[in-house]
Amino acid sequence: MANFFVANILNLLKDYLFLFNTFKTFYNLVLEKLPEQFIMSKDSLYRRTILYAEDDEDDQQLIKDSFVEYASDVEIVILNNGVEAVSYLNNLSVADPKPCLIILDINMPRMNGLEALKQIKSNKRFANIPAILFTTSSQQEDKKLAAQYDASIITKPVDSKQMKVITEKFIKCCG
Repeated sequence: MANFFVANILNLLKDYLFLFNTFKTFYNLVLEKLPEQFIMSKDSLYRRTILYAEDDEDDQQLIKDSFVEYASDVEIVILNNGVEAVSYLNNLSVADPKPCLIILDINMPRMNGLEALKQIKSNKRFANIPAILFTTSSQQEDKKLAAQYDASIITKPVDSKQMKVITEKFIKCCG
């Protein structure tokens, strides 16, 4: 009788394990096929993320400080160049929340902001994310290229009053 009982428990465990593995496989397949707008992580319910690619440490700090002061519910992911920005985005899983805004400096080493913008906007996963070129440049060519890739250009501020207004513009892009 005890052997019969043990055999039944083992069979139940095998069935449970089979069902668990089947569900796990199904879940992963659904995540791969489900449109991203239907997938939301726990963190994305509470925080918005902005991706900022900038090589200048002073400008990085200016943005950090501004968001701490004016928008504490926004997480800033700061990367040093366009290569890192494109890589960061490409390494996001389907379940990871996408940034609500991408801010790129134009003049960066390795890959400048214009080239990063081209690569980001050519990826259909990220094509609809608002992008802003945050720069000291005022060249018409940069403005034309930004418009071609549906991005805005904002000139870096000279004082903290301007930074507050700019931060508010950034936050509006995140909805």
